[in-house]
Amino acid sequence: LHFKPDKSRKWGSVPSSSTSSECPRVRVKGFRNVGLNGAYLENAAASVGGAGTWWTGGKEFVLYRCETSVKWKISRGSEFSSILEGKCPAVATAVESHEFFEIADWRQWSAGSKKWIGAPDATLRCVIAGAGRRPAAGSWSWFTALAPGSWIS
Repeated sequence: LHFKPDKSRKWGSVPSSSTSSECPRVRVKGFRNVGLNGAYLENAAASVGGAGTWWTGGKEFVLYRCETSVKWKISRGSEFSSILEGKCPAVATAVESHEFFEIADWRQWSAGSKKWIGAPDATLRCVIAGAGRRPAAGSWSWFTALAPGSWIS
């Protein structure tokens, strides 16, 4: 599988055809706050600025793109009404605005030290139905912390 990002799309965007059939589940791992790690399911009915949102099973956390900073963030699900109002609460945030699958650097909030700390091992991966199958050529099915413009093989 080779993938090259579509540079014609606005930074921070997801493909406009993003539907639950393309990436219904995102696996998040590598955060020190283990509550952030796990499966996030897409909720197409709860989009923010035209981009999809992905939620943990119990709706404790939501992965979304902040409209004002155009950065991907993870927030507590209970703060979703604030997100819809244009605010961008977060317990984890991408450092720069990039395509969803190009995020190379995450930070997470440390409640203990009351500051943002790096999360160098944090990754996002799309989980495709029928695990073990290779995704179709040209599909955007693997999300991980890569340098912008990187290839996946």
